[in-house]
Amino acid sequence: LLLSRNNQIFEFNADKMPVGVAFKEEEPFTNHSIRVQDNDIFYLFSDGYKNQFGGPEQQNFSRKGFTTCLAR
Repeated sequence: LLLSRNNQIFEFNADKMPVGVAFKEEEPFTNHSIRVQDNDIFYLFSDGYKNQFGGPEQQNFSRKGFTTCLAR
């Protein structure tokens, strides 16, 4: 989850646990509470976005590429 607020990007990291598989059954998922402000923009996505290829050199988009686009 990324939050764009006042030209800044805030990242809320996911837990490193698969959903639906009980490898770490005793560990709960992390709950995040965010106070929403006017003009906040939230971006929720899967890990597949950074594996997209494109552009003139057919490069990986990457997390840095994504957050750089949001900061503009």
